[in-house]
Amino acid sequence: MYKRRDHPKKGEYVVCIVKEIEDVTVRVSLEEYENFTGIIPIDEVSSKRISNLREVVKEGMIVVCYVIDVDPSSRVATLSLKRVDENRKKVKMQEYKKERQAYILLSDFCKKENIDISSILDKIIYANDGKKLYEVFTHAYIDGPKVLESFGINKRISEKLFNYLKENYNVPTYELKIKIDIYTLRGDGLIVLKEFLEGIKELGFVVKYLGSPTYYIYMQSYNPKEIAEKKKKLFEYIDRRAKELNIVYENVIEE
Repeated sequence: MYKRRDHPKKGEYVVCIVKEIEDVTVRVSLEEYENFTGIIPIDEVSSKRISNLREVVKEGMIVVCYVIDVDPSSRVATLSLKRVDENRKKVKMQEYKKERQAYILLSDFCKKENIDISSILDKIIYANDGKKLYEVFTHAYIDGPKVLESFGINKRISEKLFNYLKENYNVPTYELKIKIDIYTLRGDGLIVLKEFLEGIKELGFVVKYLGSPTYYIYMQSYNPKEIAEKKKKLFEYIDRRAKELNIVYENVIEE
């Protein structure tokens, strides 16, 4: 796995390995960054009162930490373990695993084509602060080799890498599934309900009727940010149009 040469930002979540447990601090290595050390003060290890740090952590343990402060010159970060909830930890570890998988795929491709992997990493990662391989590969998988060319990778290698991605890259998909009761007491209820549901479809959602008054709203995307944005737009639309058309919606369940 490659290591980033820049430094983490305040508020970022990072994957670390516990290296040393001292009396009042825990020292860790930041796995995504080159030669970067993290220090977790005892009061940032747990929200519970502890007398021994080994009650919470052990050498060699993989942990997800929140970045409180960074000193880029000494390459040391002050971190927190207690500010990371289970959901944040899960999301970060999934992201880390996807990046490792993308790196392994790139490594295999470079060996096959006898290409120096650093020549591609230099263009995608080291020249672009914050870029991630799996995000670039997903974008290229969907939109074609020109995505890779935009990073300065020559056309021949971009096309070969794109074809390799198509054959070997397992692009993750994300879903939004919602059950919702929608009805109206208006005399022209069927007409306004149809208009209301057509508006949801125009946002890019599939709408299925499950039996009065329940509907199933669904969408799928390769991009989790698109899912989040579409979800926001969906509920903004539902709230606004329901008021305008005198429609009732309730019992919203996100699966």
